[in-house]
Amino acid sequence: MYSVALVGRPNVGKSTLFNRLTEERDAITSAVSGTTRDRRYGEVLWNGRRFRLIDTGGYLATDEDAFTAGIRVQIAAACKEATHILLVVDAQVGILHADESMADYVRRLGTSVWVVVNKADDSQDALAAGTFHALGFGAHLYAVSAANGTGTGELLDALSAEVARTPNGTTQPPWPRISIIGRPNVGKSSLLNALLGHGRSLVSEVAGTTRDALDTPMQYHKKRMIWVDTAGIRKKAKQEHAIEFYSVLRALRAMESSAVCVVVIAADEGLCAQDLHVLREAHNKKRGLVLAINKWDLVDRKTGTYESYRALLQKRLGDLAYVPMVFTSAHTKVRLSDLVAQALAVHAARQTRISTAKLNRIMAAEVMKHPPPSQKGRIMRIKYFTQVKTAAPLFVAFCNRPPQIPVHYTRFLIGRLRDHFGFVGTPIGLRYRSGDEKRN
Repeated sequence: MYSVALVGRPNVGKSTLFNRLTEERDAITSAVSGTTRDRRYGEVLWNGRRFRLIDTGGYLATDEDAFTAGIRVQIAAACKEATHILLVVDAQVGILHADESMADYVRRLGTSVWVVVNKADDSQDALAAGTFHALGFGAHLYAVSAANGTGTGELLDALSAEVARTPNGTTQPPWPRISIIGRPNVGKSSLLNALLGHGRSLVSEVAGTTRDALDTPMQYHKKRMIWVDTAGIRKKAKQEHAIEFYSVLRALRAMESSAVCVVVIAADEGLCAQDLHVLREAHNKKRGLVLAINKWDLVDRKTGTYESYRALLQKRLGDLAYVPMVFTSAHTKVRLSDLVAQALAVHAARQTRISTAKLNRIMAAEVMKHPPPSQKGRIMRIKYFTQVKTAAPLFVAFCNRPPQIPVHYTRFLIGRLRDHFGFVGTPIGLRYRSGDEKRN
């Protein structure tokens, strides 16, 4: 797909422009310099043409903090994969040394570069935009205001015309989305980088390094998917500032838009209450689930360690014990292929549909062996089962007294559905209707 990278020094409004062009609120914006750290992707549709837009962190030639060098690596990766580069500058500030450094950097890449003069919020700012011709990129200079949309239509017209002149300006087919979620510093970004074999996400010992939810296409045994790295989710009381708050919201949004959530925990820390909260949140949203026990290389393993650790996890998971586990390590890259295969298996299980005849043949036998308990002397009868939905699977049982079916019996029936039909890592819904209702 045709790709356009947004680059520039910090605080010129790249993420605001990203949100404007993609017509989303995906990229986190803030007056705090360095809010964006990793590169993130969005899709733009304009004049019937689609292209991928890549947001990047602010470029600084010198190391000002622990993340600056890593941000430069992310910018370099974005520029390498981009068909086109938009150098974003600030109309209200004028040309700074950092703009010149960024211009020198992208000029050496040999990729087509246009200058986008952002924050041209009024006519005076638009007139001042002409001074940026001094950066030396020719006639392609666009004065825009990402905040109010001024000039963005002309920019998109020009970009869509470029896309039309290339053979790869097509959209991608829908691929399964798999989110990596969990608490801060359990190794989510390191795990994604290990899966991909390169530094997709910025990694640091500092909690909260990842801020946006980052989409990355991946192919495994000819199967295509999108992996989404997310910010660490922790309790509201421990969220230190607004940027972290919005990072968590992005992570929760990524969870909702994904078919499968890989919940990562640190093996040397075990399963804590917040991990269970994250698992429960994904379960309630009917997402497919895989539990990745990362940093398995840090555990002092002896005979029986794996079995005892696994048994302890299953006991703590309770009714979430249906979630498959993969013991892995981003550092040693052990069982990474198992993790991908398990996530794809869960995605496939969410799509499973059981024929009504087969469902009733098997479940009728289970109900006959273990009938629902009578309530106040009244016999409970389940007459008929049907599956009404996939992704996530939802079943309906027709019975004579729907409100009186106890919760523990519902759990029993869901357990039998899992025993017979699999549904690995997939939440199952079971509802009851009166036997007199129309079967559909």
